[in-house]
Amino acid sequence: RGVACGVEHVQHRLRTELKESLYANWSLWLPASFVGFRLVPPHWRIPYVSAVSMVWTTWWSVLQGRFRARNAGAASAEQL
Repeated sequence: RGVACGVEHVQHRLRTELKESLYANWSLWLPASFVGFRLVPPHWRIPYVSAVSMVWTTWWSVLQGRFRARNAGAASAEQL
């Protein structure tokens, strides 16, 4: 495993995961930011962003698990 393998891996992940990852990110953070700056009082903004961050971290973990499962399935199909 050299540098070229790492570059190929990154390129593969960008092709297969970037669009879905950005969609998930924007689906949560754009509305959350709007609510946070428009409706949440200043003294509640830090707890609000912390709660949204916890949701995001969970969502991101699930999404990464799906990517890994998908890639593992593709890798096992290639071996056949």
